[in-house]
Amino acid sequence: MCVEVKQSSGIKPELIMANCWTNMKTLCNPCGTWKDIPMLYQCDSSCEGEYGICRYVYSISLTPTVDDAYKLTFNITWRDILIWANGVVADSS
Repeated sequence: MCVEVKQSSGIKPELIMANCWTNMKTLCNPCGTWKDIPMLYQCDSSCEGEYGICRYVYSISLTPTVDDAYKLTFNITWRDILIWANGVVADSS
Protein backbone atom coordinates (compact mmCIF):
# COMPACT_ATOMS: atom_id res chain seq x y z
CA MET A 1 0.00 0.00 0.00
CA CYS A 2 1.35 3.42 -0.91
CA VAL A 3 0.49 6.39 1.31
CA GLU A 4 1.20 9.85 -0.09
CA VAL A 5 1.55 12.86 2.22
CA LYS A 6 2.70 16.44 1.69
CA GLN A 7 6.24 16.98 2.92
CA SER A 8 5.12 20.21 4.56
CA SER A 9 2.63 18.30 6.76
CA GLY A 10 5.44 16.84 8.86
CA ILE A 11 3.72 13.44 9.00
CA LYS A 12 6.37 10.75 9.41
CA PRO A 13 5.85 7.07 8.54
CA GLU A 14 6.02 6.01 12.20
CA LEU A 15 2.88 8.10 12.88
CA ILE A 16 0.89 6.14 10.28
CA MET A 17 -0.54 2.69 10.95
CA ALA A 18 -1.43 0.63 7.88
CA ASN A 19 -3.43 -2.52 8.53
CA CYS A 20 -4.90 -5.42 6.64
CA TRP A 21 -8.10 -6.94 8.00
CA THR A 22 -8.97 -10.44 6.91
CA ASN A 23 -11.95 -12.65 7.63
CA MET A 24 -10.91 -16.28 7.48
CA LYS A 25 -13.66 -18.87 7.02
CA THR A 26 -12.93 -22.56 7.42
CA LEU A 27 -15.03 -25.71 7.51
CA CYS A 28 -14.66 -25.72 11.30
CA ASN A 29 -15.59 -22.02 11.58
CA PRO A 30 -18.07 -21.06 8.81
CA CYS A 31 -18.76 -17.63 10.37
CA GLY A 32 -15.10 -16.71 10.10
CA THR A 33 -12.62 -14.94 12.35
CA TRP A 34 -11.53 -11.33 11.81
CA LYS A 35 -7.81 -10.69 12.21
CA ASP A 36 -6.04 -7.33 12.22
CA ILE A 37 -2.59 -7.65 10.65
CA PRO A 38 -0.26 -4.62 10.85
CA MET A 39 1.49 -3.85 7.58
CA LEU A 40 5.22 -3.17 7.73
CA TYR A 41 6.80 0.10 6.60
CA GLN A 42 9.18 -0.51 3.68
CA CYS A 43 11.81 2.22 3.94
CA ASP A 44 13.70 0.91 0.86
CA SER A 45 10.60 1.37 -1.33
CA SER A 46 9.55 4.74 0.10
CA CYS A 47 10.75 8.03 -1.36
CA GLU A 48 10.33 11.76 -1.60
CA GLY A 49 8.43 12.25 -4.82
CA GLU A 50 7.74 15.15 -7.11
CA TYR A 51 5.83 18.28 -6.13
CA GLY A 52 6.62 18.02 -2.41
CA ILE A 53 4.93 14.63 -1.91
CA CYS A 54 6.40 11.82 0.23
CA ARG A 55 5.45 8.25 -0.62
CA TYR A 56 5.45 5.75 2.22
CA VAL A 57 5.09 2.09 1.26
CA TYR A 58 3.65 -0.57 3.59
CA SER A 59 3.30 -4.27 2.82
CA ILE A 60 2.34 -7.65 4.19
CA SER A 61 2.41 -11.16 2.79
CA LEU A 62 -0.50 -13.56 3.27
CA THR A 63 -0.47 -17.22 2.29
CA PRO A 64 -3.96 -18.72 2.09
CA THR A 65 -4.50 -22.43 2.33
CA VAL A 66 -6.44 -24.37 -0.28
CA ASP A 67 -9.58 -24.93 1.80
CA ASP A 68 -9.92 -21.46 3.32
CA ALA A 69 -11.86 -18.48 1.97
CA TYR A 70 -10.52 -14.98 2.68
CA LYS A 71 -11.89 -11.47 2.51
CA LEU A 72 -9.46 -8.56 2.67
CA THR A 73 -9.79 -4.91 3.54
CA PHE A 74 -7.16 -2.28 4.24
CA ASN A 75 -7.14 0.81 6.41
CA ILE A 76 -4.82 3.62 7.42
CA THR A 77 -4.89 5.40 10.75
CA TRP A 78 -3.04 8.50 11.88
CA ARG A 79 -3.00 9.33 15.59
CA ASP A 80 -5.89 6.91 16.23
CA ILE A 81 -8.02 8.53 13.51
CA LEU A 82 -9.18 6.37 10.61
CA ILE A 83 -8.25 8.35 7.51
CA TRP A 84 -8.84 5.79 4.77
CA ALA A 85 -10.41 2.35 4.35
CA ASN A 86 -11.41 0.41 1.30
CA GLY A 87 -14.43 -1.89 1.16
CA VAL A 88 -14.26 -5.56 2.03
CA VAL A 89 -13.49 -7.52 -1.11
CA ALA A 90 -13.20 -11.22 -1.83
CA ASP A 91 -9.69 -12.43 -2.57
CA SER A 92 -10.18 -14.56 -5.66
CA SER A 93 -6.54 -15.50 -6.17
